[in-house]
Amino acid sequence: MLIRQTCFQNIRNFTGNPTYRKGNKKPGVYLWGFSLEQGDFQNPSSIQNFFPYYVGKSQKCLYSRTYEHICNLYGGSYSIFDIANANTSGTPIGNIQKAYQTDSKTAGLIGGPKLPAVSYPDLLHFPEGVHLSLKYLTDSKIIAQADWMMKHFCIMFLELDVYNKKNLEDLEKYIGNLVGYDRLITKPYNKPNIKVDIYDSRGNIPLKIYDDLFKHCSGSMKSVKFGI
Repeated sequence: MLIRQTCFQNIRNFTGNPTYRKGNKKPGVYLWGFSLEQGDFQNPSSIQNFFPYYVGKSQKCLYSRTYEHICNLYGGSYSIFDIANANTSGTPIGNIQKAYQTDSKTAGLIGGPKLPAVSYPDLLHFPEGVHLSLKYLTDSKIIAQADWMMKHFCIMFLELDVYNKKNLEDLEKYIGNLVGYDRLITKPYNKPNIKVDIYDSRGNIPLKIYDDLFKHCSGSMKSVKFGI
């Protein structure tokens, strides 16, 4: 099976381009997170300048799903971390989110542990419920972080040339494990027993480690071979 890999796209890249409109019916897998470049709307220049956040799939349309993610992120439907501090301190956001969820289930009518808290480093907001909406809309640190996230949001697409639901699901899990679920707010899955190769004019490159995703993603469409 062939997969096309795009370099990272940021919100500015989408501006005015009808390719990315909802309903273009492009299934695939994606990885999104945040560029750590100093300027706004700049794609990460290296793996060190990318903070991964979420791996997922869309069986219908990658671009519709991207739109939903952007809206949910800005609307407070995802966990909000202090990305700059989490990056420098090495905060495993996936583990921190899981710890908060576990503790929240035993908090009863209290409505969840208070944030921010030393028990959940760099976690500013968790989508606990509507009772937190006012804080989300009025807390200056959360507002500033959400605004930063919009300006530094970036996403990579892995598009299957021939759609196959099982391959799509396996590739999503493979990429999630490659990045590491301790670094993602995504629900973890076991790694499937598959073989994935990235290839271009220089030949085939086994996709074995997270860094490999960046070796063949330099600004243009790249081909990827995905075989079981």
